[in-house]
Amino acid sequence: MENNPGYYPGCSLTGSSREYGKSTEKLYEALGITLQEIEDWVCCGATPGHSSSHLLPDALALKNLSQAKKQGIEKLITPCMACYSRFKFAQYNVSRDPGIREKLEEILGEKYDDENEIDIVHPLDNLNELVILNKIKKNIKKIPEDLKAVCYYGCVFTRPPEVMGVSDYENPCQMERLLDAAGIETVEWNYKTKCCGAALSISDTEIALDLCKEILSDAKSRGADMIVVACPLCHVNLDLRQGQIERKHNLKFKIPVLYITQVIGLVLGLSVEDLGIDKHFVDASKLLKEKRLM
Repeated sequence: MENNPGYYPGCSLTGSSREYGKSTEKLYEALGITLQEIEDWVCCGATPGHSSSHLLPDALALKNLSQAKKQGIEKLITPCMACYSRFKFAQYNVSRDPGIREKLEEILGEKYDDENEIDIVHPLDNLNELVILNKIKKNIKKIPEDLKAVCYYGCVFTRPPEVMGVSDYENPCQMERLLDAAGIETVEWNYKTKCCGAALSISDTEIALDLCKEILSDAKSRGADMIVVACPLCHVNLDLRQGQIERKHNLKFKIPVLYITQVIGLVLGLSVEDLGIDKHFVDASKLLKEKRLM
């Protein structure tokens, strides 16, 4: 286990989803792992970058990876699903198309060395590494009482499988293993890798609201107390827009949506304030008190 892996927070974790960034940093600190943030990082070029150029997102991603290499980073923790996907795509594209490589190097103004490629790692995989998972188990301070959760991965984490390098793209289980270690029951459901419509959240909000309504409805029908996520875009759709969805469809959900880093942080004894849970739109305090996590 590396004690100081690289860390790329990206725009979301320092802005609209800063509670995800805060909880990630606090959790790793509690586990005794120092995250080495990339110096002078820039936007990764996720979704909006494609609207103006297909090369721009790859160039921005490679700029960050080049900077990380200069810092001697070999493993890069990347919590945002969009950033994680963008870095994976950039590595995939530059290694398979010499024409793209030449164009990207021209944009970057430097050669890109992929002989010792950085290992892009999402916290879901990193926290499941045996040494870290055992450390989580040994440091549990609060055991929840009869808490049921559904794990929502969204559509980006495992897709496309040839780029992300996974075989279980329809049924990932990283969150389930982490929650099981934390004493939280995970419930089987139908929407763990379905799209929430995040890419259309602003341009065609009604589609996103309808997609999220199905996700929330299935979670509630399964008796879930909360939805656990690992993507800032999914969180915005299911938490911030939950009130809009309720009003549009004349339904009541009131299902708290927490990041996996927040849930694991809670069982390790970190506070709601430390983890930014008090900043969510759907109040989780009543549930967390009932389940003895607060």
